[in-house]
Amino acid sequence: MRHQATLLLAAFAALSTGCGLDPLPKLSDSGKAGQDSGQSDVVQLGDLRIEPAVLAFGVQPLDAQAADSVVLTNTGDDAIIIRQASLDGHVAFEVISTTTLPIQLEKGGEVVVEVGFTPTAADTYASDLVLDVNSLEEPYVLEVTGAGEGAIVDTGDTDTDTDPPAGDLVPSPTSVDFGDVPTNRAGSVDVTITNSHSDNILIQQINGSTGEFSYQGGGDITLPQVVTPDESRTLTLTFEPNEERGYSGTVDLTLDVGGSAGELSIPVQGVGIEPPCDLCQPVVNISPNPIQINEPIGCSATQAITVTNSGDVDLIVTDAHVTNDVIITCGTLSLSGTTSATVAPGASMGLTITFDATARLCTEFPNLARDQNILHIANNSAQPDYKAEVNAFATCLNP
Repeated sequence: MRHQATLLLAAFAALSTGCGLDPLPKLSDSGKAGQDSGQSDVVQLGDLRIEPAVLAFGVQPLDAQAADSVVLTNTGDDAIIIRQASLDGHVAFEVISTTTLPIQLEKGGEVVVEVGFTPTAADTYASDLVLDVNSLEEPYVLEVTGAGEGAIVDTGDTDTDTDPPAGDLVPSPTSVDFGDVPTNRAGSVDVTITNSHSDNILIQQINGSTGEFSYQGGGDITLPQVVTPDESRTLTLTFEPNEERGYSGTVDLTLDVGGSAGELSIPVQGVGIEPPCDLCQPVVNISPNPIQINEPIGCSATQAITVTNSGDVDLIVTDAHVTNDVIITCGTLSLSGTTSATVAPGASMGLTITFDATARLCTEFPNLARDQNILHIANNSAQPDYKAEVNAFATCLNP
């Protein structure tokens, strides 16, 4: 207020003598230069009105741009030229206005200077927005501040008492039962937390006692989060089980109030259950299909086969075998590898088919109707054996 009063007196004296305004000081911690006494977030410098007096972005998510703006208005009769608006400070801030400067403002005209803020770390940031205006003897400097999510920030507390914060941040409900939640899926419950203390309370961190319990970031609570006296905010707790069993633990909030550290623990519990299925059956896929075995020089060759379960329940392979042509034959197909297995959804098992030729230029063709040269996969699906045709060729120069 002392700094504000000095500026107003200086302006009045200058107008009385016709000598113009004295050079304007930069914005400082002691006050906002030339602030309107009736509205603390507005600066009036002669005919130039600046609103707001500071740009405070608060805490913002990392790597995401937030935007805020300053409005410059000509409240006098004579034109004002806004020569330039630039930032002097951290590169996390940038001028993103689309208006090209310099620009002349006639009576009642205004221009918006928009500033972007993109924090990349859990830290505090500061810069100066420098406004070069022809009606001012030197550029006016406006403070710009912000913080990245997770930064330790000043809560604005003035109370120096040492009362511990325990019991001052009240959750409703006081404990959470998520009930049954399918494994590898997330359940959520909203908890209302209310500050019953006379000071601001800073929520610094939120952690689950086990990895299955956590909280949903963003929304009503973005860390670090200040909760003012009597203010209520919604905290969304989450439960993501990875096993079919019961879980219990706590979600713990690390707090600061009046310079004293504390913690709020919310008891949580839930049960992981088997997830519901969509197809509710296994699906057999064989690769490659159809199967081709070629040996251009020798008499014997092999081909690796992959059996994949594309369904949403276990594929139980009870048997795998190859049927041979027994009527017109010049070679033999055989199967190696584990021919029975339980294959989980999305998983695979491997087989190998070997072709041994017994005559020159031996070619074996599949015949599905006669079940000749066919790979069978017997399994627990509702369908009969899964079948894949096998083609084989070998020159077999020395049978």
